[in-house]
Amino acid sequence: MTSTAIRTTARATLGVALMTAATFLQGCFLGDVHLEQETRSVEVAHVAARPIDVTTNNGRVDVAADRTVDKVVIKATVKARTPERLAQAKVTATRDGQGALIVGVEWPGGRPQNNEGCAFDIRLPDASGVRIDTSNGEVRVSGLSGVAELNSSNGGITVTRHDGSVNARTSNGAVEMSDVSGDVGAHSSNGGIHVAGAGGRVSAKTSNGGIRVVLTDSAPGPVRAESSNGDVVLVLGPSFKGRLKLGTDNGSVKMDPAQAGTHVRVVSQKRTSALLAVGPDTEAGSEESTAGTSNGDVEVRFVIQAGTH
Repeated sequence: MTSTAIRTTARATLGVALMTAATFLQGCFLGDVHLEQETRSVEVAHVAARPIDVTTNNGRVDVAADRTVDKVVIKATVKARTPERLAQAKVTATRDGQGALIVGVEWPGGRPQNNEGCAFDIRLPDASGVRIDTSNGEVRVSGLSGVAELNSSNGGITVTRHDGSVNARTSNGAVEMSDVSGDVGAHSSNGGIHVAGAGGRVSAKTSNGGIRVVLTDSAPGPVRAESSNGDVVLVLGPSFKGRLKLGTDNGSVKMDPAQAGTHVRVVSQKRTSALLAVGPDTEAGSEESTAGTSNGDVEVRFVIQAGTH
């Protein structure tokens, strides 16, 4: 492992030796709290098709596959309340017995103080399995595979080109996913949800924001989309099947079953609700898809020809 750190201060620039690397300190302010800041670069030997696990607080996490690198390249931006605590904070990158890469920070005293944190930008050839947990920051994942568990207490979550399933949760922020081959779970307490190119089951729920779900042509569903305050839009491909229940407390249901011809049968329909049977072999006991909102419209669009989303 090699390590490089860059440190800059508002008062002066200091050169410090750290494992043959230069380090500079920078002071920054968060409200009335003065924080020292340092950016460090760490490289770790890559092990193909292994999981990556990142845990941090008060910082964004961005993990992406990069074909131009043959190692794991980690850029960590550490913020601490004093120069002494910054110097003692240790960025860690180790592998467990199964080869999973565990990335985090060891803080002096065993825990960060108020407002202290670390942001991570990580590039690696591949990863099969992703777990990211940050208490306050954005999460971005791109080009990886396997099961992804992504959590933020306060920040948006973005996933692109993921070969596997994704479960993303944030207390405050939007969730955006595109080209996810497996099942999708997207949940926010306050933010919109946009899922495009979902290849498996989809569960999307937000307390405040709109929801838009677009399935791939080969995805059969089911889909469950629920918002407390916002429009819900589903775009369903030719392979989707099952019973589909639509409803809104304050708004209207919008659909055009004629788009799909005999592919869709209207079981019941009112201004604020509808029940559809999609596919030729739909049974009453099959798993039901739902789309609902307390305040907004619900719209369903059917795609009967592949590639016409």
